[in-house]
Amino acid sequence: MGTLRTGLGALVAAGLILVCGCKHDTNLKPPKEDAVYRLPPNDPRYSQLPQYPEKTLNEFPERDPNAGQNVSPAGGSRLGMSGMGAH
Repeated sequence: MGTLRTGLGALVAAGLILVCGCKHDTNLKPPKEDAVYRLPPNDPRYSQLPQYPEKTLNEFPERDPNAGQNVSPAGGSRLGMSGMGAH
């Protein structure tokens, strides 16, 4: 009988907590604003075209003719005949 009262009391307490303790404010979100077009600030980054130095456009870096020729003389992998994991 004592277990039944304890269980029933716990159910009543949980019900009261659910009913009374879960009230939320309805004004959690800020009110929606109307769509407004906002101009960017008066800054040359926005009002003028970008300016580049004349010598840098259409100049490509030169390639190194020796690039890719630094291959080891053995030409194989470091694993050799033993395979992976063998010491």
